[in-house]
Amino acid sequence: MNNEDRIYALELFLGLISNTLNDEYMNRALVNGVWPELGDCVEYVEQIMDTIEIMLDPNNKFEFSEEQIDVIKRYYKIVDDFPHKWEPPQIMLMTPEWQEVQKAGQEVLNAFNYPSKYA
Repeated sequence: MNNEDRIYALELFLGLISNTLNDEYMNRALVNGVWPELGDCVEYVEQIMDTIEIMLDPNNKFEFSEEQIDVIKRYYKIVDDFPHKWEPPQIMLMTPEWQEVQKAGQEVLNAFNYPSKYA
């Protein structure tokens, strides 16, 4: 993986996380069942998870601090454990589990000094 690909993957990952901090965006996406970037919620989550796996693969030589690696791993676990089906889907935004996802997402953004306009 070259440096340009690493930059793209990191920017994609941080942008996707930033979107999850925007309750208005999330509500629209869940109500409509469509995520402008990808398609649906499952695809969105898969994109986040796949990008994390790429970034944490030592062969790809991302140069993260231990703190950054720790918050990425924590975020991965929280998202992986999060139930992805809710009826109606908007109810997930009101759950303590979703608040935990958002908190972990904000910790990732903070670890990378990524400005979120939604925090």
